[in-house]
Amino acid sequence: MFLIFLTLCYYWVFLDLQCYLCADAIQLNYRTAKVVDLPGIAKLLTKTFEDDIPSWNILQSKIVENKYEKQLRKRMKELVQSPGVHHALVVACTNDTNQIAGFMELGTMPSPLATCNETKGRPERPYLANLAVDKDFRRQKMGSKLVELAILISAQWSMDKDVDAVIYLAVDKENKAAAQFYDNLEFCRVMDETERLSKRAQRKLKRKPRLYFERKLDL
Repeated sequence: MFLIFLTLCYYWVFLDLQCYLCADAIQLNYRTAKVVDLPGIAKLLTKTFEDDIPSWNILQSKIVENKYEKQLRKRMKELVQSPGVHHALVVACTNDTNQIAGFMELGTMPSPLATCNETKGRPERPYLANLAVDKDFRRQKMGSKLVELAILISAQWSMDKDVDAVIYLAVDKENKAAAQFYDNLEFCRVMDETERLSKRAQRKLKRKPRLYFERKLDL
């Protein structure tokens, strides 16, 4: 019975069957992202992850938005060319105006941790990234809903693989709010780059050190 439910949830995302969530009189639609959504997604990602850009610096914001849009457009094109690839771009948008209120991206990457039974390298596992919710739509469980969808899709991907079924993600270590959010969703902290890497190696990252989380999937 659970398998049937899991499969249905999977097709809700990938066949663009609409899934509605009513919160504070706002009806939200969760669906696969389309090309027309890319400018709105890029703007949301810029506002969420590039918050050090001054509000008055419109030019810099546009440059970053264009970078995000170009990257997403490339990945969307790869999905069309290789439909069997495990990758999902999911938006949450308002049903009346189609405004992009939330976004998440799910792909696969080698596990950040090696286990004792993985002697032939690290297998590809589901990896959640770019989870973002517009500040005007926060505190409505939208982020939790997007994570739930990522977990359901990840479980579907993992059903035919002979590896431990888990989903990974990473957040900047200094982002305590994000870390607490995933703690509350029963993700476990599995690696702290500040403890695993030397100071010299951390400087070579050219980004902030990260915390890695995992959550086991129910198949």
